[in-house]
Amino acid sequence: MLALTASTAFAVEQHVCPNSFATNTWSYRPIYTSGASPQVTAILALASADNLVGGNLAAVLYQKTNGVWNASSWPNTTAVEAVKSVKSMLLIPASEDSLWGIPGDLSIESAESQSVPSEYSGGLLVGDPLHDAVAGAPNSAEVVQFLVDVGYEAAAVTIEADPVVCPIETQLDAMSLGAEWALSQNPNGEEQQSAVLSGMTVQFAAAACAPGPCTPGEIGVWAVGPEVAVTGGCGYILVGSTWTPNTGGGTFVCNYEVRKYFTQTRSVLYRRGDCTTYTCRQMRTNYGWAAIACSTWVPTGNPLPTCTAQPQASCAGPATGSTVCAAAASTVQGAWGPPCQQ
Repeated sequence: MLALTASTAFAVEQHVCPNSFATNTWSYRPIYTSGASPQVTAILALASADNLVGGNLAAVLYQKTNGVWNASSWPNTTAVEAVKSVKSMLLIPASEDSLWGIPGDLSIESAESQSVPSEYSGGLLVGDPLHDAVAGAPNSAEVVQFLVDVGYEAAAVTIEADPVVCPIETQLDAMSLGAEWALSQNPNGEEQQSAVLSGMTVQFAAAACAPGPCTPGEIGVWAVGPEVAVTGGCGYILVGSTWTPNTGGGTFVCNYEVRKYFTQTRSVLYRRGDCTTYTCRQMRTNYGWAAIACSTWVPTGNPLPTCTAQPQASCAGPATGSTVCAAAASTVQGAWGPPCQQ
């Protein structure tokens, strides 16, 4: 069962996934920690404003701690207020406000205090006087929907519709896998963004809620296509800096990589768990790279400089003029995805 404890703020800054999962009445926005392998730590479910009645709960926050999903929600709040609360709790920077995909001012004033969500379970706040009775009802989902329809402080979240047939944790894990794959792809341009979003959606839809009579698997071998250079997919990335002290000062080095991105697709006939077959198509993003080091002598007593996002022209010319950007193939291969439907 889904663990239901309100969570305190994370110790590290987190980020908003630029894409979300959506149903007719709810959207699900993943939140993640960045790094070599992005990891989804929370998913914020927001109800469609058109479907809210009276005091309905407008948002539910699912957080994963030590492998366990926790749920919480806010009484008497709006989607904007819920997002501001999550930003404050999870240290999400204001520079990502546009990624939430909701209208309204998400800025937080320095003296503005944010509400903290309360424990939530099965469509109601755990402290609600009706909670235990509804949780014990054989038709609890129907009761929750009724309460939502009459404007009660409740939420009929789509992924909670039938936790026996399709566990909530299974769906949250599926969304996390899809988002983590998408975030690892370094999408460049509208076409790739669309492919990544499609991959997230397929991964969500492929949540293995009920095993079928057949063992899922490939039929035959993968047909792998050639690498295709991404238009405009070449540029510098700042990877860090080093400081080497010496007599009279020291050398400060800004380290960059110049990368050229490629996309590659493959396909295979795939058998699902229900014994139907379809053509599974996957994509990955690859890149070729070269290291660029830009050094500066800093006399003793002078402050260390700050590395710019792009190397100074005196150190390196335009990325498009480098050898790696004229390369015909990649040297680093990304992960294939999205996973084939089970």
